[in-house]
Amino acid sequence: MLNKRKIIFEDTNGYQPTWLPQIKSDYKRVLKELDDQGIKYSFVAVKPTSLIPMQDTVKTETVDHFANKIANNEEIPPIFVSNSNEILDGVHRQQAFKNNPKVKEIYCIKLAVPTLDGARILNKIQDRHDWEDQIDQETGLTPVDNSKIKDYQVMDEAKPVSNKKTMELYRMKPMNEKSATGNFFLYEKKDRYNHKYTIDFDNIYEIPDEKIKGDDPINSLAEEWFDMNNIREEAAKKVVHYDDYIVKKIAEEAKKRGYDGIKYGSKYFQSI
Repeated sequence: MLNKRKIIFEDTNGYQPTWLPQIKSDYKRVLKELDDQGIKYSFVAVKPTSLIPMQDTVKTETVDHFANKIANNEEIPPIFVSNSNEILDGVHRQQAFKNNPKVKEIYCIKLAVPTLDGARILNKIQDRHDWEDQIDQETGLTPVDNSKIKDYQVMDEAKPVSNKKTMELYRMKPMNEKSATGNFFLYEKKDRYNHKYTIDFDNIYEIPDEKIKGDDPINSLAEEWFDMNNIREEAAKKVVHYDDYIVKKIAEEAKKRGYDGIKYGSKYFQSI
């Protein structure tokens, strides 16, 4: 018996309206062009079903290609949409996201212009990139991709000051030593938090209560360590729930910085 799946139109001729752009460049390279031209855009979280396709047919094999990437948590370029949520580039990705019941929201790059203007702008950018790439191939020169400069972070090579402590901590469940996000604890025994641990830490990062915004210590630390737009974008491309992704990113970053534990004020503790 075949698994249930949504039926989508198949275009055997690969038809696409000629006025719609087909972005082949890295999207960060496109964003740099938009910045240079003063074209406003933003990353927005939307339901896949709220996006409006501008072509009537799609290739099932292309949709399946992206569906496999989604299933394997592989990176997928974001979809470009106009100010009215009409898809400028990425209809096959939208169909793949829409067909996956686990995907509730995706992040798109929304141009602050009408559909036809957005298509004209993106077509012009891609045409320019095609021309530049052709020249580079003919001359044998490799251009510098300035779009990657913004992602480069200069890390302080000095090791963080050691903050050794022995902590008595409590969990509801036994520790999972293989957890990619570390383990979370309370500082005192409470109802159902019956698993007590005494752990020696070599270097704890501490966030004072006054630096915690509202009742959200995780995002308070994330805003201190990361570019939040990039983090939300990464989670969307990997089709991972943001709350799960940010905790994992914090654990990874803490390891890079030489910390083996994080003390979120008086809220709770995360071992790394």
